Amino acid sequence: MPDRNEQSDPSVAPPVRSTAEAKSRFGRILWTSTGTVFLAIGAVGVVLPLLPTTPFLLLAAFCYARGSRRFHRWLMESRTLGAYLRDYQENRAMAPRAKLVTISFLWAMILVAALLFVDEAWIQLLLVLVAAGVTVHIVTLRSSRRSVRSEEPRLSV
Repeated sequence: MPDRNEQSDPSVAPPVRSTAEAKSRFGRILWTSTGTVFLAIGAVGVVLPLLPTTPFLLLAAFCYARGSRRFHRWLMESRTLGAYLRDYQENRAMAPRAKLVTISFLWAMILVAALLFVDEAWIQLLLVLVAAGVTVHIVTLRSSRRSVRSEEPRLSV
């Protein structure tokens, strides 16, 4: 049993609560299925500018952590998304190159949608305002020092 002094000592950090996998088989299947849906929505969000990618990927990671250690590990160690997700989750940061690519792609898709597919001026304005808001969010994130490419394993000869 912990000593009272240990519990009240402000210099001692409280233990980190680990994400526990669901106990029932049904719960694990439900969490894993939900995570897969969020992953799919996040993947669609890569090409649809108004559908945010990051929140859905974070939700997928959250669901996988409760439904399947294997799926969670696969997502967090993924070559394409792993470093990005870890950086955002742990540091609320993005690599400068990822910021540039994300913002460039966002504006390219918004402008294409606004100019070629939307006739109403108020909808075009709304698209531009949403893109401006997302741009502000991305720019205000901290820049991480590591790049996604630096996370790739190197072959030694």
